[in-house]
Amino acid sequence: MSNKIRFCYLLIFLFSIHVIFSGFNIAAETPSLTACELKKSVLFEYLGLIEFADKLSILSISSTDLKNPFISSKEYWLDLEENRKNGIDYKKTIFWAIIAFISGSVPYSKLMLWLFKKKDISKVGDGNPGAFNAFKGGGYLTGLLSLMLDFLKGAVPVSLAYSRGGLRGEEIIFTAILPVAGHAFSPFLKFRGGKAIATTFGIWSALTTWTVPVVFGAALTICVLFSVESVLAVIIGMISVVIYLFLSEAGNLLYMLWAFNFLIVIYKHRFEINKIIRLKGVK
Repeated sequence: MSNKIRFCYLLIFLFSIHVIFSGFNIAAETPSLTACELKKSVLFEYLGLIEFADKLSILSISSTDLKNPFISSKEYWLDLEENRKNGIDYKKTIFWAIIAFISGSVPYSKLMLWLFKKKDISKVGDGNPGAFNAFKGGGYLTGLLSLMLDFLKGAVPVSLAYSRGGLRGEEIIFTAILPVAGHAFSPFLKFRGGKAIATTFGIWSALTTWTVPVVFGAALTICVLFSVESVLAVIIGMISVVIYLFLSEAGNLLYMLWAFNFLIVIYKHRFEINKIIRLKGVK
């Protein structure tokens, strides 16, 4: 099986996790939903047909109740960027920040490959402790499990910090970048972590449900299908995200999160970037 097909399968699996994760979010926000209504709401949410379903009275609750408060337009971004009247709650922010960083730092791909195959991930492929090498060294089960855990270690702490911890504004943005930083600079790996792509999907899923991950994933898929270098595909994907943020009238704090995320991802791909620059220089 070619790397293109494998990559597309990985994105399909990652998107499936998005759907399940969104289902949990909707269920938490609207506990009165029956199982059937929950399935319908998730389906319509992902097809962008919430308002259409509302007009036809397909769902027993309104589209306003189902729509995540920080999807797409400016009015929904405002809730995410809400500034507290009493300033930042430093104790709460530090508490959730520590949880987010530790969550991101756990090297699941390394652990899963060792657990299932007794292999050292540093000796597989390019040695990167990420899901792709877990997939490469351990097969589908190990790779998909690693991918799911790398996604969840970003999505879960950020989602909990927002919904249970009540973090907003600078608090949630600061917390959101830490799973990515933890994965990229894991203290459990002597601060030599992975490239943080799956964890990037995770944090943006927690903040925007499906919108940013779908934009990012679609850009990556198109690049892979057209045989674009992996590092260039990642750069194009991240640029697609910031274009989407601009078109959806996102606020400054989300641009700040994107910038830190972009810098970490670029730094973790610096060797590939240097290699491309050297090859261009030779030509």
